[in-house]
Order: sequence, then C-alpha cells, then structure tokens
Amino acid sequence: MLQRIDLTARPAAMAPLAEADLPAALAADGSLVWVDCGDPTDGELAAIAAAAGWSEALTDAVRRPEGRQRFVRLGDWAVVQVGAPRGDGTGCMVLSASTAITVRYEWPVDFTETSSEVQGWTGLADAGAMAVACVLLSRLVEVYEDAAGNLEDRLVEQESSALEDAGGRDPLPALRETATLRTHVGDLRRRANRLREVIGMVIRQELVDRRHGEAVDLELRDVYDHLLRVHDDLDAYGERLIALQDSRLSLVAYKQNDITKKISGWGAVLLVPTITTGWYGQNFQHLWLLDSPWGGFFSAGVAITGMVALAAVLRKADWL
Repeated sequence: MLQRIDLTARPAAMAPLAEADLPAALAADGSLVWVDCGDPTDGELAAIAAAAGWSEALTDAVRRPEGRQRFVRLGDWAVVQVGAPRGDGTGCMVLSASTAITVRYEWPVDFTETSSEVQGWTGLADAGAMAVACVLLSRLVEVYEDAAGNLEDRLVEQESSALEDAGGRDPLPALRETATLRTHVGDLRRRANRLREVIGMVIRQELVDRRHGEAVDLELRDVYDHLLRVHDDLDAYGERLIALQDSRLSLVAYKQNDITKKISGWGAVLLVPTITTGWYGQNFQHLWLLDSPWGGFFSAGVAITGMVALAAVLRKADWL
C-alpha cells in the first residue's frame, strides 16, 4: 500500500497515494518528501523505481531482503536495510538529500507516532531525509530493547524456579526450556550485532558528510549507544543461561547422588539378616542354638535389632 506522509500538516498526516501520482509526489520542492510503501507488490516497486529514477541494482536491493541488514550507497541514494528482532519483519529506507522512501514488510514500528516525531525534529530543514532515518532507527532500537526485556523476564522466571526442580519433577523439560531460551538470546544477539554494524556505517557516513547538522550525529550516536547496551545485556544473558544450565545439571547430579546413597543405605541394612541367617545354611553340626526351638526366634531378633540400629544410624547420617 502506497501512502505519502505529509509533514507540512499539523499534525503530520498519512494519505493514500496512487501509482500515477508518484512522480508528482517525489518532485523536489525544497521540503522533505516522505513516501511509504507497506508490503509492496512488484507493480508498486516498479512504479516507485520509475518515478524515483532508481537503477536496476538499487531496485533489486529494495526488494524483500530476507532478513539481511546492510547499508550501501548507490548513486545519490543511501539504502539502509534493517530487520525486526525476531526476524518477522524487514524494512528498507532509501534516502536522498530531501527524499525518504520507506519500503517495509510486517514492520513493527508505528508510523503514526514516528511521523509526528519527525515533524518535531529540531533542524529538520538541514537534516532532511536523515531525520526520518534517525527516528525510524531509534524506534527500531526500542523494539530491540523490549525484546531483550522479554527475554530477561523469561530468564528471571527460570532462575527463580531452578531450585524447585530439585524435587521430584523431571528435569528434562526445564533443560529444554533453558536451551530454547539460549537459542532466542543468541538469535537476538546476532540480529542486534548486524543492526549495530549498519548504524555504525551510517555514523561513519555522517562523519564524512557533515551537511545534515549536529543533531543527526548526536541522535545516531545515542541510538548506537542504546543498541550497544542491548548487545551487552544479551551477552550477560548468555552467561547467566550457561550458569543456569550448569545449576540444573548440578541439581540432577545431586539428586542422583542422593538416590545412590539411599540405595547403598538400604543395601547395608539388608546385609544384616543376610549375614546372621547365612550361618544356618552351612553344614555345621554343633552351631549354638542350632537344635534349640528358640534358635530361629533368637536369630530373627538379632537380625531385626541389628537392622533397626543400623537404619537409625544411617537415617541420622541422612543416608536413608
């Protein structure tokens, strides 16, 4: 769907745009022109490319990038491709001095608030299309921060329940959940790292081209710092997940050791009647109480007394 974001209106307004009106909409009139296309068709992309005078290489770069994130310059246009935290959305910003064209697929950023923020940008005339890039990147980093916060909530929940798994519950589901969370943290870290590289390239480009003013440079550096903090947090989450997994495995080993102790303890208790009654299985003729009617009762009493005494000792030592 094509639309033009009118930054001259108060507040900024988004109006549908027909393909035939694209050349007039993109005509430079000295003010910032912003055209947006959500989930574009091949016909809409072709119309934008024809109206903007894109080369074939630029048009190919704007097509759905399949999660790639990069920054390239093609002629007078700067192409910024970025992706959503979970890989379920991609966006492409094609920027010239005073023209911003955004092509997005399932983009998680609300353009209503974004357009108002661009409209209130200090020094918008100097910043031009870079103001749109700064605001969109800032909003995108906020989405990354929210995604990292959700992962931290899941991590804290698992850490809180780690000791509860020492009971009779099967530890395998908890270990699987931890491994799944590690996968999600690693995936988000990888995407954040790629986005960091893209923003770093934009910053380096701005260091070369200073015409957009100090506000753009400061905003980009602030966005980069926020994303760097997200990246560092994800590193810490990875280390905490490794420690959590080690703790769960240690609890499993402790539980196995406790079971082994109990089995050994009961084996020792059952060894007492084995020894005391084993005498009577031998071919002895003159064993004490062998011919007495009370011999069996005496032997059973000794065995039971020994078993009870040994069980009491082992229970006190926490072996039973």
